[in-house]
Amino acid sequence: FDQVQDLVPPLQAKLLRVIEERRFERVGGTRTLEVDVRFVASANVDLTEAVRAGRFREDLFHRLNVVPLRLEPLRNRREDVLPLAEAFLARERERGATAASGFAPETAGVLKGYLWPGNVRELRSVVERCALVVPSGEVPATALPAQLVEQPSALWAGRDRRPTLKDVEQAYIRWVLDAVGASQTRAAAVLGISRKALWEKRRRYGIE
Repeated sequence: FDQVQDLVPPLQAKLLRVIEERRFERVGGTRTLEVDVRFVASANVDLTEAVRAGRFREDLFHRLNVVPLRLEPLRNRREDVLPLAEAFLARERERGATAASGFAPETAGVLKGYLWPGNVRELRSVVERCALVVPSGEVPATALPAQLVEQPSALWAGRDRRPTLKDVEQAYIRWVLDAVGASQTRAAAVLGISRKALWEKRRRYGIE
């Protein structure tokens, strides 16, 4: 059950019953079906906080919280990025979407350097895009979306000078705007400044 915290209370009660009794009835059906399964659920919020706030049933939480696993965001697990990307690319090869053999060294460096605000789902979408545009051979960096290639860590790669503070700020603002879909309000919130301050910085740096 992905994003189990989004279940509305009536569905939480039904799920609890299935977990407890290991049986259910199909919608519109009259026969009770018994199941022998293992339940795995994921959440991107702290369910203990959701329980305290009354948004999630405490009894359901305890039934699901048998063997809890906590995963850090992908940005904190850089060593997992390339193996996951290779696995997703292999899946695309199995589907016949591409014959790409892997990622070029430059591409691998960009993937590992990106912050992945959308976590694994964003990585999977990027790999699927690469499969669409690269029919064979190694995936070049040019096949990646602009927000990856133009991320701050890549903007000055190979330059013969260190970036200035102005370079860093300008690149980071551009990256944040790309990451949030150019929403002024969300970008300002991520940057920790007001919308007016963001507008001033965009005007100063000529960011469209």
